[in-house]
Amino acid sequence: MKESSSDILLNDPARIAFFRVPLVCEAVPQIGCGCRTKPLLTALGQHAMVSAAWLQRSGSTPAVRWKHILPANDAMRLVNAAFADEGPLEPVQEEDRLELLAALRSSSEWYSAATIDDLSREEAELIAARMVRRLRQQVTLDSDTKAKLHCAIACATLEILINDMAASVAWRRPALGRAIVDAARSHLNVHAIAVLEDIVRVTDYRPLPDEP
Repeated sequence: MKESSSDILLNDPARIAFFRVPLVCEAVPQIGCGCRTKPLLTALGQHAMVSAAWLQRSGSTPAVRWKHILPANDAMRLVNAAFADEGPLEPVQEEDRLELLAALRSSSEWYSAATIDDLSREEAELIAARMVRRLRQQVTLDSDTKAKLHCAIACATLEILINDMAASVAWRRPALGRAIVDAARSHLNVHAIAVLEDIVRVTDYRPLPDEP
């Protein structure tokens, strides 16, 4: 885990609850969505009954540590209220809960509101790599331009992912597309920019079926 709480987990695991909800990153389906999750974890962490909250790296399982044990119905009601825009959560079965407890104790792949930006940084890097790879299929780039372009796109997309967390997906998709092209303008000629604009227009930044 990114924060030190293993002692508390070992001493009072009954206060830990796990839930199922799809918070997967649309640009990198292997990880959770940092920009969608951070406001949710922040809101949970500010609740009087919550001691801490995390999201598993895969984006499918939030975990909550209560300040004291809550009845199951009260716990579900509280977490569903915080995650209202993501649809109803499902409780984790006991056999899965034991496995998740073990993972929470020992794994670094759980993110709190203070560390969830790490997932957004990973997303931004993978978006940049993807866009540069697509562009290189149509335009010749030297190694210096490729490196500078990757850095510029990663920085521009990260700025949106971290600072515009409350924005809707409908707003964020075109905003990221514009940011990708604008970040590239100082590194590419007019022809290459036109190609990149066409790539963003046709395929945006999400993975194609044959892409990582």
